[in-house]
Amino acid sequence: MITVEDVTYLYPGSEVPAISQVSLAIAPSERLAVIGSSGSGKSTLGRLIAGLIQPTAGRIVRQRPSVPAQGLDGTSSARDVAIVFQNPETQLIAATVEEDVALGPENLGLPSHEIRRRVQSALEALDLVHLAKRPIGALSGGEKQRVAIAGALAMEPACLVLDEASAMLHPWAKKQLEEALGRIVARSVAVVQITHDMDEAARADRVVLLHRGRLIAAGRPSEILTDEALLAACGLSPPEAVQLGLALRRRGFHLPQIPLDVALLADAVAKAVAS
Repeated sequence: MITVEDVTYLYPGSEVPAISQVSLAIAPSERLAVIGSSGSGKSTLGRLIAGLIQPTAGRIVRQRPSVPAQGLDGTSSARDVAIVFQNPETQLIAATVEEDVALGPENLGLPSHEIRRRVQSALEALDLVHLAKRPIGALSGGEKQRVAIAGALAMEPACLVLDEASAMLHPWAKKQLEEALGRIVARSVAVVQITHDMDEAARADRVVLLHRGRLIAAGRPSEILTDEALLAACGLSPPEAVQLGLALRRRGFHLPQIPLDVALLADAVAKAVAS
């Protein structure tokens, strides 16, 4: 659906590329986590995928699984890629939740019944229906972030980029966002999560590791996030469950595989003790 082909990006005035010769492909309904230490190029890659900036070299090809409907002005009634940033305050401008979610479809010139359908669908996906009439200023931080994502989803993108979208959320709000992402992916929307949270990355279908602007590794979370040496070389640590599992293995526990989840690790340890 989205193909990044040998892409390099050099910010104006900089002599060192923020992204250098990166290639990857994103499939429909895929949940892709992009990880790396500060300055690795994660956010730059997200902005490139979303089309906010254009590659200095290489190209990005975006192709929707199906041809979108057309708006009243003849423009596309859906966006290929939508992006949500860490601070929702920068993206919320309307008075109420439903008004803010409706802004994108309204700007496309869609008929009122289509706008209502999209708003309702996005609110349902983010579990915000009960807050539709709520003033934006009366929302919690987690609720504001979900409204920002709902506004992006109402554009019916083929791919949703979340740039550290959970970084400012408390654990309960993160759990609500996690549940919402499951519903979004079920709608055949690809999700690209730029994150420093290794536990969040562990729930992705695939992980891409960046270091100093280059793609160092890509693969399943069980491959990338359990490679302690690889992560350390890039200034990162494995998820907490993996750290504990590796420590137990060093103490003599027989753990053929290191689970990414604490509950699964507990089961594996119980089996190792029982044997």
